[in-house]
Amino acid sequence: TTLHLPETAQEKVLDDVKINENEKETQQEKEEDHSQLSEGQFAEQNSVNSDEETEITEELDDGDEDEIQMTGANETIISDSDDAIVPSPVSKDIRQPSEKIRIEIISLAFNDGSEVLLDDTIQKLFVEYRLLSFAKEEIPVSLPKLKGGQWIHYNYSNVIYVDKENNQERRELLKKLLEKPESDNTSVQFTVVSDPPEDQQDLECEDIGFAYVSLTEIFKHGKDVIEQNIDIFDSQSSGEIIGKLKVTVEALHVLRSVYKEH
Repeated sequence: TTLHLPETAQEKVLDDVKINENEKETQQEKEEDHSQLSEGQFAEQNSVNSDEETEITEELDDGDEDEIQMTGANETIISDSDDAIVPSPVSKDIRQPSEKIRIEIISLAFNDGSEVLLDDTIQKLFVEYRLLSFAKEEIPVSLPKLKGGQWIHYNYSNVIYVDKENNQERRELLKKLLEKPESDNTSVQFTVVSDPPEDQQDLECEDIGFAYVSLTEIFKHGKDVIEQNIDIFDSQSSGEIIGKLKVTVEALHVLRSVYKEH
């Protein structure tokens, strides 16, 4: 069956068909243009991103080189410091313990019947010590006198540094001691001292007794004196022993070090 339309209706249908076709073509052109534009923008963005990445990569590479150079410089500094004349604090701390003489005054006790116990003017006591001709040192506190046989505890410890860098003169004295072991001044001398009572400050400190540790004997026997009881001799009568003093003297390592130098 064939549909016959009036000419006016037929022309309207043809116009609608052409409009639809034109709209489709316009839409396709827009899509093509959009597609081309997107591809161009994408390409341009890729180019920009690529350039930025190249710059970032170059900056990172430069940074890596700087870091490597800094690391190398640090290694050089560390290496150079090992050969420096002035020792670093770490190396100095390592050496100091072996370049010192340690003296410890632990306690003392008097023998029953000794003169010091019978003297009422003697109430408090402290201890001094001197190594060779070094400056005299003393315990910073005096303690009450006790009965015979009872120990007065001081528990005092100190070190005398004899390192090469700062105390070469002391090392020279130790050198002379080792060269002339028969000389008189070869010991650490301890002195027990009476401290006047607070209500009798017009009185002077009085030497009560002396005790000795021989450095030449330490070197000869190769053994430090560690918490040993040594005799206290009466200051008025050198031959009378009035008590005991417990001390430590660590000097063997330094004495051997000085001996090897000469």
